Amino acid sequence: MLAIGKEAAARLRNLGFDVLTDADTDNDKNIAVCVPEANAWGADVYVSLHCDYNAAPSGTLPIVYPASDDGIRLANCLIASTQARNGLGTRGIIQRDDWEVSDTNCTACIFETGSIRADIEKLLDSATFGEIVAQGIYDWF
Repeated sequence: MLAIGKEAAARLRNLGFDVLTDADTDNDKNIAVCVPEANAWGADVYVSLHCDYNAAPSGTLPIVYPASDDGIRLANCLIASTQARNGLGTRGIIQRDDWEVSDTNCTACIFETGSIRADIEKLLDSATFGEIVAQGIYDWF
């Protein structure tokens, strides 16, 4: 996810976005630090990139706060960007109050980019997946 995060951040910055990411420091922050940091910074959107577990089926699986219209729209933008750029399907959108989406002060999405086993070839193409994430966020705005 580090390589994808670096690519996404670079592409968003090239589009004029201000980006705060722990990818800039090689993912050296505990995830529990990221949400409060995003809140203190005043982020408009929070996306946490994850790779789904070894036995997970193929496909993306965004997680958003229950009934968050903006979160669902963000998840759909990420799904559409993925399908358009590398053809990876989705397993839907999960609405769950995980602390990463419930404790943010902004629109948030945990983006399970795909299964570490079933989708590894697509996940290793960090340039394409970085573009996917950047374009999905751009489309949300």
